[in-house]
Order: sequence, then C-alpha cells, then structure tokens
Amino acid sequence: MESEEQKFPKIIRLNVGGITFTTSKDTLLSDENSMLALMFSGKYNVEKDDDGRYFIDRDGTHFRYILNFLRDGSTYIPYTNKQLVDELYEEVKFYQIQELLMRLEEERNQNLACSQIDYIKLLELLNLSSKPLQAPCIKLSKMQLSYLDFSKCNLMGSDLSEVTGIEVNFRHSKLSGCVFKEANLKGCNMREVLAEKCNFQSAILSGADMRNALFKECDFTSAKMSGVDLRESVLDNSVFIEANLIVGNLERASLYGCEITGANLDRASLKGIKGLDPSMVNS
Repeated sequence: MESEEQKFPKIIRLNVGGITFTTSKDTLLSDENSMLALMFSGKYNVEKDDDGRYFIDRDGTHFRYILNFLRDGSTYIPYTNKQLVDELYEEVKFYQIQELLMRLEEERNQNLACSQIDYIKLLELLNLSSKPLQAPCIKLSKMQLSYLDFSKCNLMGSDLSEVTGIEVNFRHSKLSGCVFKEANLKGCNMREVLAEKCNFQSAILSGADMRNALFKECDFTSAKMSGVDLRESVLDNSVFIEANLIVGNLERASLYGCEITGANLDRASLKGIKGLDPSMVNS
C-alpha cells in the first residue's frame, strides 16, 4: 500500500484537455470522495502526455475553479455568467465534488433566467428613452444589433451569444458577466467598458475598439481579434487560447496571469505590455 501511495509526486503537473496546471497531490486528494482523489490514489494508472504531465480528458476551461475550491474550500465563481455556471456544473458533476456541486445547484436555482426581449421593444427602449438602457440579464441572442447605440447601458449578465453586432456601440457600458459567444462584433466600440468575466469564445472582434477597458477574467478562446485595439486595457487572468490577435494593438495593456497558448500575435504591437514578456511571445 505504501508503494502505491508514492506512485505520484508531491507536486503534480496536469494536462486537462490541453490546458496545463500545477498543483499538489494533497490538493487532489483533499476530497476523498471525489473522482480526482480516486484517480490519484495510486490504485489506477493515469496516462501522461508527451511532456510528462498527467492527462485528464476533460475540458480544462473552468478547471481552475475546481482546483481553487479543493485548495481551501472556497473559490470565486461569476454566477452572473449563466453559461459558465452551467459548464462548470457539468465538470463538477463529473469530478463528483459534492459540496461544490450543491453550491452550484443552489445558485442555479436562485438565479433568474434571462428575460427574452423582442427586437421592436429593444428599439423602443433604445430610441424613445432619454436615459441609457438599464436592462441587466436580458436575452438578446441571435439578434441583429449592427450599428445600434448601447453606450452607457447596463447589460450585465445578458446573453448576446451569436448576435450580429457590426460596429455596435457599447462605449462606457456595463457588460460584466455577458455572454458574447460566437457573436459577430466586427468593428464594435467597447472603449472604456466594464466587462469582467465575459464569454467571448469564438466571437468576431476584428477591428474592435476596446481601449481603456476592464476585461478581467474574460474568455477569448478562439476569438477572431485581428486588428483589435486593446491599448491600456486590463485583461488580467483572461484566456486567449487559440485566439487570433494578428496586427492587434496591445500597447500598455495588462495581461497578468493570462493564458495565451496557441494565440496568434503575429505583428501585434506589444510595446509597454504588462504581465507578459514580449520576447517570449511568438509575434
């Protein structure tokens, strides 16, 4: 039995669906009833990748939330991002971490579903009111929003997945927790927005003006961002896996803790960038 327990080192390097993590064996064993504790108990063989990392064939996008919970029993989760919560719920269910699963179930039950709004009503709210739209957690998915003016609006937690929003204006808006997955936002204005913990997976942001904005902990996985202007924006702890940032401008942007595996930064301007060593980036 003792030899089985020594099968794994104290510090364990993981590859979860292509995203790498480093943690301790004690962390992975901290919930003795979880799938991770079973996997790393020494009773089963866990395959390694070519770099010697133990491979788990699951989506690693939200695995950091699971690791943080196992480390100290708490983790910040952006509950306003319904899609993230739903995806994390499925992963936690697989890993059988019951305490975290119960918390997610409680939040999912408490959160109100986004209210659907039709296009005519949206235009009325935008054009007939003298004040910026205040409509957090509304459902606008797949709508035609091109050239509309949402400046200074509050759309926090809203679903804008698959919208067509060419040159849409979000300047100075509150967008934290919004889902822009697979949205076409080519040439949009997101200058000086508050947009923490947003989902931009596979979105088109080519030529977008995203200067001086707050994009902490956003997911830009596979986003098309050629020519994007992110000067002086804060993007700490965001994910840019396989994102296309060719000829983008990231001068003086803050990218502490960002994941840029597979990102295309060819001819991107990185002057004065914070949190990344430009010499280590394939540009």
